[in-house]
Amino acid sequence: MDTNDRFLRKITVGQSPTEKGHTRECQFDISVASEIMAVLALTTSLSDMRERLGRMVVASDFAGNPVTAEDL
Repeated sequence: MDTNDRFLRKITVGQSPTEKGHTRECQFDISVASEIMAVLALTTSLSDMRERLGRMVVASDFAGNPVTAEDL
């Protein structure tokens, strides 16, 4: 399931009459795995996939600069 949608970051469940008023807020945590799946869906060749995966930002260094998968 691709959960890369900002509306899914905070949702309310249990609104059905059969839930008897037991509503709660929950959320999907968006992870790097969904970004990797998007790359796999969009890639056109092995070299294209390597480029796309390499451009993914995976961390920040001590100065706040982005660290990409290619850097690692």
